[in-house]
Amino acid sequence: MVKIFRTWTVLGVAALVAGLGLTIGCTKTSSQDQELAGTVQTRIAADPQLQGQAITANVKDGVVTLTGTTATEAQRIAAENDANAPGVSKVVNQIGTQKTEVAPTAAPMENTSVAHSSSHRMTRPSSQPTQSFPSGSGNSGTSTRMASAAMVDVPAGTAIPVRLNQPIASNTVAAGDTFSGEVASPVAVNGRVAIPRGASVQGSVVNAMSAGHIRGASELSLSLAQISFNGRSYSIHSNTWSQRAASRGKRNAAVIGGGAGLGALIGAIAGHGKGAAIGAATGAGAGTAAEVLTKPAQVRIGPEDVVTFHLNSGIRVTPSAAALR
Repeated sequence: MVKIFRTWTVLGVAALVAGLGLTIGCTKTSSQDQELAGTVQTRIAADPQLQGQAITANVKDGVVTLTGTTATEAQRIAAENDANAPGVSKVVNQIGTQKTEVAPTAAPMENTSVAHSSSHRMTRPSSQPTQSFPSGSGNSGTSTRMASAAMVDVPAGTAIPVRLNQPIASNTVAAGDTFSGEVASPVAVNGRVAIPRGASVQGSVVNAMSAGHIRGASELSLSLAQISFNGRSYSIHSNTWSQRAASRGKRNAAVIGGGAGLGALIGAIAGHGKGAAIGAATGAGAGTAAEVLTKPAQVRIGPEDVVTFHLNSGIRVTPSAAALR
């Protein structure tokens, strides 16, 4: 009987000790959770990005659950980072944002990648020209750095000074021939270099006419079609630059008339009235022959000459990163 009593006494003491241990363990865990919750809440409150954001941290068994709302997704992520304090085993982020009231569900990496790629394609600026401000197309795909650069609208009427790469003359080219050159000085818009000096340009001959031996005037007309820099090309529409040489009609009339007058004077001295008529005809013929043998004046542009064109319509460009040179 005594032995049975002792056995029950030992079992009772063991149960009591176990119960006390469980109670102490629960109390200790609860205390640690409260301490962790306070630490997390302090870290969130001290984060400059999260000032004024309503965020609450609850901790149970080392697992932190965040609730509340933030203004942006970046703030939501910042709160989760702050919650990863020493002693935290896991963070459950249930914070919503003002744009998306329900916290987004984590998606598999491959799905996220596809969604991001699709979003990028939808928001990437078009490289196709528009009617008012056409933009250029690059030789390679639009890089993130180039796409993020601010575009600049170069308005209609902007002057484009061009230094030609080759000589051009009205008697050596024909309509439709092409020429090349480079921008002679930077083109700025609102104090910012939009087109750098040295940008490559392409143009064409609109009209080329050489004067006749007796009448007419030489004429040369040019226009720009394309400008290229920073690895991108832009189609442009410029005014038609034109230059006309001195007309041969007036000059020839003066030369021929002068020859006739001189011939008449000599003829009058030699043979009185009849000689004057003969001398006038002879002098006029000599003047005409001299003009036929004289080469007509041509419009010429040297390889280093600068011709200024003006845009007929604006273009949208990715400006040069270089400063004025």
